[in-house]
Amino acid sequence: MLKAIVNHKCSNYDYSEDCLTSTIFGAFRYLDINKGILTFLKDARLYSHSSENIEQNLKIKGIDINKYDELKCYFWPRTKEYDEPDLICLFKDNSQDQEDLVLLVECKFKSSKSSSGDRDQLMRYYDDLHNKIDCFNNRGVSELKTSLRYLIYLTQFEAGKEIEESIEEIKKRAKSSHDLVEIFSLKWDELFYVFERYRDSDISKAESTIIDDLVEYMEVIGLSPFCGFKELDVDITNEDKIFFRGN
Repeated sequence: MLKAIVNHKCSNYDYSEDCLTSTIFGAFRYLDINKGILTFLKDARLYSHSSENIEQNLKIKGIDINKYDELKCYFWPRTKEYDEPDLICLFKDNSQDQEDLVLLVECKFKSSKSSSGDRDQLMRYYDDLHNKIDCFNNRGVSELKTSLRYLIYLTQFEAGKEIEESIEEIKKRAKSSHDLVEIFSLKWDELFYVFERYRDSDISKAESTIIDDLVEYMEVIGLSPFCGFKELDVDITNEDKIFFRGN
């Protein structure tokens, strides 16, 4: 599928949110956890405190995120109320020094939240994750007992307004006005820096091939980071040149 999209043989899926989610996170299952998916997700930033990421938030709680060595992914797990977040990642520490870590990832690509107000999408998923984990139909999710649960909103563009709306809706329903609402934000283009660091490490030919394919895929669908304008072979000093000046 990935090669078909890259070569424009699968146009219906070029900009599919679900295809993007399955392609990236499906491939992550074949890469080293601590060089790949954890390197990416642990840098998600707490919206209300942008200088604090998930790794730092866990460290305050005495948890070293880099010690997790096993990953289980649940794609589009559904609840009894028909909620369907894109992905739940379950990380385990086989040394048994740390409790399991759960990251619910809601992915967006060229779109915003599917609903707001009383049915705010992030509010529902936050509630499912923190208060109603047993509502998931998948037993691997519904029977989770860990207290380490985080919601990550993964988007193409900045999503501050959307997150603010969701936080307000969550607070309206909170048992206490002092309840802390933790929603973490992350952008797709940060994956490129993860891939760069991965390449700089000691990796196999198979890992290198997977990363090359993912980079090509993301470039084709327009998710590469902006690195400035290329040098233009144009003389802009000529007085005949006219530029439009916006307000």
